[in-house]
Amino acid sequence: MEKTKDYHHGYIAAVSDIMEEQFDIDLALYLFAIDEADSRYQEGYRDALLSIKKYGKPVYTSDNVTYVGFQCT
Repeated sequence: MEKTKDYHHGYIAAVSDIMEEQFDIDLALYLFAIDEADSRYQEGYRDALLSIKKYGKPVYTSDNVTYVGFQCT
């Protein structure tokens, strides 16, 4: 899957949402499981949630560089 600008925006939005407010990541992932992502933005958002669930912090790889625990301000 090509990571487009919309994908990046979705990923960053999920990280920002998690930092701003605590919500149930498992519930959000369940909702993605029953209603799959239908845009690159939603795919990025979902992937950020999966990363946070798996590693406890956002882990993102782009252009052979992996970012761990970055923050969005």
